[in-house]
Amino acid sequence: MNGNVVIKSFPNGISVKLSDEPDFEKILQDTKNSFEKTASFFKNASIVLRFEGRSLKDAEIEALTEVITKVSQINIICVVCTNKNDDIYFSKLLEEIEKKPVEEPPKPKGGCFQFYKGSLKDGFSLETEGNVIVLGDVLKGAAVFAKGNVIVLGTIYGTVFAGRKEDNNRFIAALEFSPENLKIGKVKYQKDKKELFTLNRKQPKIAYIKKDKFTFSELDFTKELPEYNFN
Repeated sequence: MNGNVVIKSFPNGISVKLSDEPDFEKILQDTKNSFEKTASFFKNASIVLRFEGRSLKDAEIEALTEVITKVSQINIICVVCTNKNDDIYFSKLLEEIEKKPVEEPPKPKGGCFQFYKGSLKDGFSLETEGNVIVLGDVLKGAAVFAKGNVIVLGTIYGTVFAGRKEDNNRFIAALEFSPENLKIGKVKYQKDKKELFTLNRKQPKIAYIKKDKFTFSELDFTKELPEYNFN
């Protein structure tokens, strides 16, 4: 490793901090060299790859993941970039989630959360038996149905259902809420004009059920997260 590329591991993932000073070709070569040196340690691992410290274009992300896979034989489940301020909130949220104990049934692929990279478009439906993180928006006409918790690293414009029918102890988190439909367990979200105006302010929020009603709270990482159900 060198000063331009710093590799650190976290549960089920690898964080790669890139310097924003050298040109991309230098960063690409230094990344290759760094992962060649650690190839035996990460060999055949299935991980979430997280880039930090540098704004990356799609083509640059593709080039980096290609060279990492080639020299280290890592199985990359998904890629997360934290070069936007909004993503910092959810990086902290994920770190808190990773601290939570997860009991049986066994964890789904990718740890205690499954990942979907990209925005869900009109007519697309994503269903999962556990928890899910969407790395993009849930657009109008799209839907997410999860029996666990749902985190959207973007805006919810469409439909998101979390939890089984009788399980109200789940949450939905997003950078921004402007939903068509929300449901946690058996409780449906009833739109309120005043509340909807507040939701549309760009501030990461978490939705959960309190006294059989939807409650939205701004994510404040100066405080501990409530004890939600992460199993």
